[in-house]
Amino acid sequence: MRYHTHIVKPGEVETYHDQVGYWLWEPATGHLIQTLAIPRGQVAMAFGRAARDAKTFDYPSAEDAVRDIEAWTSMADSAADVIACAREFRKPPLLIGWSMGGLVSLMRQTTVGAVACVGLAPRERVKK
Repeated sequence: MRYHTHIVKPGEVETYHDQVGYWLWEPATGHLIQTLAIPRGQVAMAFGRAARDAKTFDYPSAEDAVRDIEAWTSMADSAADVIACAREFRKPPLLIGWSMGGLVSLMRQTTVGAVACVGLAPRERVKK
């Protein structure tokens, strides 16, 4: 499914945010993927899971997702997710991650037999 998000701040005429992308669901594996592109040259993919027989799924708001990630996600959790996802591919993956995701990709590139790994500004999350 293709989507387009266009945001203009109240009282303004210029675009504040513009984003296009796709929602992809592969029932055979349960993979749920959101792709997005922002005109400033940023492109990303987010992965999730949905049961093979799912008719609906919940997607948290950005605020809920950030709160949940900060409260519950550790480096070990993220690394385990990378390993679990990579095991479902037929071929060795190419890992690409930014910030904390870059560090996780670097940590697990050998474990999953990655053909290559790109870590953009790899660093651990800074706790406040």
